[in-house]
Amino acid sequence: MTPTAIQLAGYSKRSLLDKLGIKSGQRLHSAEAPEGYDATRWPLPEGLQWSAQLRGPFDFIQFFTDRRSQLERRFPALKKALKKDGMFVGVLAEEGLRRGHGCDRGCCA
Repeated sequence: MTPTAIQLAGYSKRSLLDKLGIKSGQRLHSAEAPEGYDATRWPLPEGLQWSAQLRGPFDFIQFFTDRRSQLERRFPALKKALKKDGMFVGVLAEEGLRRGHGCDRGCCA
C-alpha cells in the first residue's frame, strides 16, 4: 500500500475534506493545486461536486500560489464565484514548495 500525501506529511487519519468541514451536497473548486494534491481529497463523499471550471456559485474555493501578486490578481474572480456564506482558503506557499524543490520534509512527495 502506497501512503497518501496526507500520511507522508504526518497528519492525522482524518481526510482533508473532513478537516476543512466540507460536506455532501456542496460545490467545490480548487485552483492552481500542486502536483499530487488530488490524492489528498479522494474519495469524495457522495453528492459532493468538485469542479475544475470556475463557474460558481461554490460553497468552497481553495487557491494555491507562491506569489501574493497572483492571489491579489485572481481574488476578485474567485470571490465572485463564491457563495455569500462560502469558504475561501488561500494557500500562499513558499516559492520553493510550490515548484517542488526536492526537500526531505515530505511536502514534495
